[in-house]
Amino acid sequence: YMGALIGRVANRIKEGKFTLDGKEYSIPINNGPNTNHGGLEGFDSKLWTVEDKSDNFVTLTYESVDGEEGFPGNLKVKATYSLEGDTLKLKFDATTDKRTPVNLTSHSYFNLNGSGDIKGHKLKVNSKEVTLNDKNMIPTGEIIQIRETPLDFTKLTELGPSIESSDEIITNAGGLDHNFIVAPDKNNIRDMAELVGDDLKLVVKSNYPGVQVYTGNFLDEEGRDGSYYHAFSGVAMEPQEFPDSVNHPEFPNTILNPGESYEREINYQIIRNSGE
Repeated sequence: YMGALIGRVANRIKEGKFTLDGKEYSIPINNGPNTNHGGLEGFDSKLWTVEDKSDNFVTLTYESVDGEEGFPGNLKVKATYSLEGDTLKLKFDATTDKRTPVNLTSHSYFNLNGSGDIKGHKLKVNSKEVTLNDKNMIPTGEIIQIRETPLDFTKLTELGPSIESSDEIITNAGGLDHNFIVAPDKNNIRDMAELVGDDLKLVVKSNYPGVQVYTGNFLDEEGRDGSYYHAFSGVAMEPQEFPDSVNHPEFPNTILNPGESYEREINYQIIRNSGE
């Protein structure tokens, strides 16, 4: 999923099943016992149409038909990528003709030093809580405080010690692969996280309720120009809805209704590190 747009539902769905309006839906299993990132052929593997473009933006469209990967409803999606100064802005819009879960995100990895691993990077997340996962990386429904745990990134903290922690909350995931909770506010773009390398800093802003931080625990991917990406070569910062929300009514709602518009935005800003 390197750099991919993820949908129809990003992250995991427990056992690939959910019930909506009394009907059970089954989505292909592709991640242990669960569905991940939209099924066997999610939005990352689809051919999108270029609707509009200029020197600094491109707008892509895709229609996911009723029943695709088991999801209900014809979902029309528009994604605009624009470069404004030092900020890459992603805007997602979607409408449906039938009630359906929607969770779109960008699965972009970052290594602010350009090479090596990201264990020396420092991370800060504007969050005090995460959704607790079971051994299969599915939320149990419990929300836990991160203070004084390996997930405590309430201030700039080096990633290495957390990745290498023997705490079960880390070893279950092989590193970081956790949903940090940020106060839900669909109407406002706000700072979610900072990632700091030797000379550069990434600031992530969004109006999503959470951000999945994944330290590339299982990366094993050939890149461009003979490069190869091993575990911990990059960290993915994925603003999104909570994992498995469709099976957790206590989580922020991810069901899109006909007549409504799904509107989310992610901003990735790269600036010179001032020496934090």
